[in-house]
Amino acid sequence: MVKKIVLGLVFITLLTGCLEDSKEIDQRTIVLGMGIDKIDEDEIQLSLQMPVVVRPMEGEGEIDHSEFVTVTTSAPSLWEALTDLEAQTPTVLFFGHLKTVIISERLAKGGIDEVIDFIDRRSPIDNQVHLLIASDVDAILNSESQLVFLPSLYIERFFESDQKLSRTDIVRLFEYRRDTNMISKSATIPLIYSENNLTIQDFAVFKGDKMVDILYGKEAGFSRLLKEKQLRHINYTLTVPVPTNEAENVEVSISLNLNLIFSILQHQPPKFNLDLDGNIEFIHLKTESVDLTDELIDALKIEVKKVVKEDILHTINKMQESRTEPWLFGHRIWIDEPEDFDEEQWLNNEWPTAEFVINIDLEVEKIGQRGMLDKIKVGR
Repeated sequence: MVKKIVLGLVFITLLTGCLEDSKEIDQRTIVLGMGIDKIDEDEIQLSLQMPVVVRPMEGEGEIDHSEFVTVTTSAPSLWEALTDLEAQTPTVLFFGHLKTVIISERLAKGGIDEVIDFIDRRSPIDNQVHLLIASDVDAILNSESQLVFLPSLYIERFFESDQKLSRTDIVRLFEYRRDTNMISKSATIPLIYSENNLTIQDFAVFKGDKMVDILYGKEAGFSRLLKEKQLRHINYTLTVPVPTNEAENVEVSISLNLNLIFSILQHQPPKFNLDLDGNIEFIHLKTESVDLTDELIDALKIEVKKVVKEDILHTINKMQESRTEPWLFGHRIWIDEPEDFDEEQWLNNEWPTAEFVINIDLEVEKIGQRGMLDKIKVGR
């Protein structure tokens, strides 16, 4: 009986141990976005974006106010900057709902190892927080989209929804940490722009925690294909010669879905095989004088295979020139031959000269209404 009482008291003590950190909602300031920039060699700027909860007074009309506030300070280190911001807020800063961390290009080019360590050690921060790179962090954090007023929520919805894009993709904190711990120590982080509206479509490429290059548009899309083994909704507008009249061309807009099977043909010198299969969906056929025949479809397939192969090789060659390999090709060789693998040799000598054999098999899935040019009118 005494043992049960003692165990009960210990259990109650353990339960009450967490009460010290518990806070009511009105005692917390919820941080949704974080921006980090480098002002000069010895000065870091930290910005926090927080929602503003305003209850309109009874009988009053619309209130002209922002949905959020951004507080900013600078200090020699991130920890000192955070301490300064905590002194500026009347409540406890709570990072449990942090959605996005935006890092400036200026800081990224010098290295983000301190930033990653800073956000990774903050215990309430989820490992799935979004990482982004921006040329102007302040402009992003203070942008009000016509669709979503809070920039941090806009970014989260952009990535979490089923976007019909085949360019950049979400990168979370744990994914960046995982990729930079691989053999090539390389990773990608989405780039966000704010010229007219918030735009996310490219990848910043990192090697050893430093930004070394950018993959633009379709380059970013094929980067996803090489890493994730699939790519959805990549769009092309091509000029295809008409089989029945070589002097005539037809402009065709299509959407592609691609899948990739990867294999190693040989280790020394490195040679890889990329087998792609997928389907073509017709979006637009820019003529009414040409029928969508089997011959035209075959001609289109030839042209699509040609441009897709060229774009994949262009993306690979760009990373070979910068001696950066964010797609884990070297990691797979290391898995096969860990004792004979040399990381420095791979990045500086073997990766830049690696060869790729690309095989593509495509099928037409949908021809769309615009392909039905021979349909018969019903009625008058």
